Amino acid sequence: MGLKLTLPSSGTPLPNENVDLMQTNPDQIADLSAMQELMERGLLMVAFEESGCQIFVFDTETQRLVAANKRGQAALGGTMRSLQQRHICDLLTEIPPNRINRFLTQLQARPSQVAAVRCKMKPPENMLTDLLIRAVPGSHDSILVFARDASGITAAIKQASVAEDRLRTAIEGLTDGFILFDADDRLVMCNERYRELYKESAPALVVGAKHEDILRYGLRNNQYTMAFGSEDEWVARQLAGFNGMNMSSEQRLNDGRWLRIVERPTADGGRVGLRTEITHLKNQQDELRRLSRIDDLTGLLNRRGLA
Repeated sequence: MGLKLTLPSSGTPLPNENVDLMQTNPDQIADLSAMQELMERGLLMVAFEESGCQIFVFDTETQRLVAANKRGQAALGGTMRSLQQRHICDLLTEIPPNRINRFLTQLQARPSQVAAVRCKMKPPENMLTDLLIRAVPGSHDSILVFARDASGITAAIKQASVAEDRLRTAIEGLTDGFILFDADDRLVMCNERYRELYKESAPALVVGAKHEDILRYGLRNNQYTMAFGSEDEWVARQLAGFNGMNMSSEQRLNDGRWLRIVERPTADGGRVGLRTEITHLKNQQDELRRLSRIDDLTGLLNRRGLA
């Protein structure tokens, strides 16, 4: 027979202690009322059976299986009648019994604590499973276990890891410098080419570093000589230029190299950037401008050069 919670009707006077309870903890009264509704409507059993998890209930003293929903029964490979002599050790097959006993003793001392365990279920399934275990005190103390197949999650994590490795390999293979900042303007990653282009700033290019700190480190180490004398203004312009907009510009480094900078915002509020060295192109442009000002025959300045 299910537990029956009886609450007085609105017209029934409450004893003083219940009045105090209503005044000091109305949420508890609402919780009890909702639980009574669920029991009267027979919904707790529906929730138990239709849960997406495997659910197991063990007696704390004997560690014997008391109940399991249909998913739990299928996972253990039997009907409730055939499984009632099973023990919690049959579920935690990879953990020695003495460790299980210590583990359950610790849980009983903290009834509100939920322990998470990942293990393999008993063969023939032999599947990797995530377990949530909680001690539930009552007239008969119980151990409640929620189990969910973790094989799919593990496979998805592995696939994501492989995809991330491939992406990093591709980024490292770029001939351009690559850098990525998150929505808080902190460094997520950059490739080795970026570090080569910004040699003086490279020690500051650590995951989690603020963009402003990276810029100021470069200033202190002569990375940006064009900013000398107006460092704060230069940093402010650099940071303002990257806020939520597409940007393309050119930058001259202290060693005479030229870079083309392309920045784009990401969907999550971060920013991705590429650095392409264009020193050769700039040198060609300078040479063309020089030749356009000189007469081919005399080698002297022509009209354009004298203008």
